[in-house]
Amino acid sequence: MPKGQPLSKAIKLLIFSHHCLAGEDYNSIFKNVFCSDTSTISLFSIRRLCEQLDDKKDDDDGILNILECSSCSPTNRVAGRKRRFTDIESDHIVSLVENNCSLRLHELATIFVDTFYGDNDVTIPPCMSTIYRELIKRGFSYKEVVYRNLLANPIEQLQYLQDIAFLDPSLIVDIDGMVQNPKDFKTKFGWSPVGNEASKYQIKIGNITYAVLCAYTQYGFLAYEIFIGNVTQIEVVEFIELKVKPLLSENSFGILDNAANFHTATVHQSLEETFNGRYRYCAAYSPHLKPVELGISNVKNYTQAHERLDMEPLALLRLAFDTYSIGGDSGDAAYNHWKGYRENHREYLEDNIGN
Repeated sequence: MPKGQPLSKAIKLLIFSHHCLAGEDYNSIFKNVFCSDTSTISLFSIRRLCEQLDDKKDDDDGILNILECSSCSPTNRVAGRKRRFTDIESDHIVSLVENNCSLRLHELATIFVDTFYGDNDVTIPPCMSTIYRELIKRGFSYKEVVYRNLLANPIEQLQYLQDIAFLDPSLIVDIDGMVQNPKDFKTKFGWSPVGNEASKYQIKIGNITYAVLCAYTQYGFLAYEIFIGNVTQIEVVEFIELKVKPLLSENSFGILDNAANFHTATVHQSLEETFNGRYRYCAAYSPHLKPVELGISNVKNYTQAHERLDMEPLALLRLAFDTYSIGGDSGDAAYNHWKGYRENHREYLEDNIGN
């Protein structure tokens, strides 16, 4: 068995540009260049090439020969010996997948190297295959994606659209919530112990996860409330009566998600009083019929794009919702999310003109 991993000319040139021209060390190249995708290039091959380039740093012909050569010379490392995790390393990798089960393997490797080793280049970090073996050893497996909206009944969806077709979309308020570990449209994905479902935190900034209740219109978010932890019927009723009700017009119509905490007797009573009976639950497993899902997606994208700002996580999340709220800088982005509802209403008016 050969020692070391051969590198192609293109890979060598890439490493050369980062090491000799940009001044990065082999650890930085491994973390920033090769752990950011699904490359199988090992840290040892990168280190070996960097050492050879350093030996020839004053010899242009020598460097050229190294780059033109089909492979690097072998290292003194024993071939085939698998990198083993220490107990501390193993516990750390397990904590990472428990906090964010949907990480892909290459993302997990990058975060592990950054959070466990930092700038320390003394210890050689494990490669992705080593991390994978350790997770399997600790009883974790990676689940495939299952989309629950495949369970939707198209007849129920059509009936829902027919029932609300008479409504002018400007009167509709779409109310929804995001909670921790949701049993909604996407489950059984990511890392979890063998035999258990994997589930995802809906909004996570840093190490904090958030639950949200929000009301959405074609002009942006009408109201929102952020919680750390899960949302019960108590929080739902308070949100509807204290946050939403004061902002409604006389003819407002509510559409709601089918979450369990929206279907209690207490919530039904609150909805009856708030909307004067003018509300309806959306067809089950039908996120494409809920414009608020697209509004929430904008909020998630905003927090991900601005997470590195020097801002408290809760403040960042509030800024994201304010940006896409009525009157916010990007509030008008909501208008296009209601296009299907406007077309549905237009067809209703055309079919009933003259009748």
